[in-house]
Amino acid sequence: MNKSNIQINPIQITTRDGFLLAASEYLPQQENGVALLISPAMGIPRSYYHHFASWLAKQGFVVMSYDYRGMGDSKNIESNLAQRKSLRLTDFGEQDLRAGLDWLSKQHNQLRLMTIGHSLGGQILGLADNNGLAEKSLVIASGSGYWKLYSPLLRIKMWLVMFGIMPLVTIVRGQFPGKLLGGGDDLPRSIALSWAAWCRNPHYVSDQRKQPIRTHYNQQKQMRFIAISDDTDFAPMACVKALQSFYQAESSELLLLNPKDYQAGKIGHFGFFRRNMPQKLWKDTADWLLQSALVSKEQVEAVVSV
Repeated sequence: MNKSNIQINPIQITTRDGFLLAASEYLPQQENGVALLISPAMGIPRSYYHHFASWLAKQGFVVMSYDYRGMGDSKNIESNLAQRKSLRLTDFGEQDLRAGLDWLSKQHNQLRLMTIGHSLGGQILGLADNNGLAEKSLVIASGSGYWKLYSPLLRIKMWLVMFGIMPLVTIVRGQFPGKLLGGGDDLPRSIALSWAAWCRNPHYVSDQRKQPIRTHYNQQKQMRFIAISDDTDFAPMACVKALQSFYQAESSELLLLNPKDYQAGKIGHFGFFRRNMPQKLWKDTADWLLQSALVSKEQVEAVVSV
């Protein structure tokens, strides 16, 4: 059987509050027993993960990627347009990610459900009240965005952006340009202002009263956090460690990925999912996801400190 032949279906999923989300389903010719949900970074459309999702499907994974409300193809769905001004950052997790997990668990209920979160996708997994459906969660280049966690030089930059530039530009323009964040979609006003508020708050993921939101961060079974050594602008090690502390998983490990170990040149915040990444990098990811047995905390306390 030719495993390179996969089927890609454009689909729409419906959230509890009535938004329609654009999504893509990747079906292998021969399933390996795992269904994967890929949750994107802030402002990054699901199309960015196409090559990675296709490769995973060729390995036998059923994969689904989606666009958050107000992002990617979801922002152009006609029934969503009237609600664009009422977008809330917390809904990316409480509604959108939740809907992705719910759809996958129902459509592929014979498979083990797992998640991959990139950046924001790893931060908001704990907001979904059904995140316990996932047996394993891989969190890549994802950390708390609290500005004081960054190195002294970057701390100044983060302070300027989150206290001044982002709120000011957003209020003047009505949105924040995605190109100023490394590419991707422009951020709607309410999303940009909420994100800036999170980054000014030591709790990061927080409500309008500036109180931490951790209600469903204790439902995860097995998690792996991957910090990338040359990702200093978005998710340095201190930020990744802080995010890991939000979750109370049954087992949790933190690994530091060095591009030199994979002869990968530069990876940074976005490079992991690019088509030109060494296959070993993606294979190591697939191998971890396919390990069948949950292991104890004692077996995974290989946290890398820098």
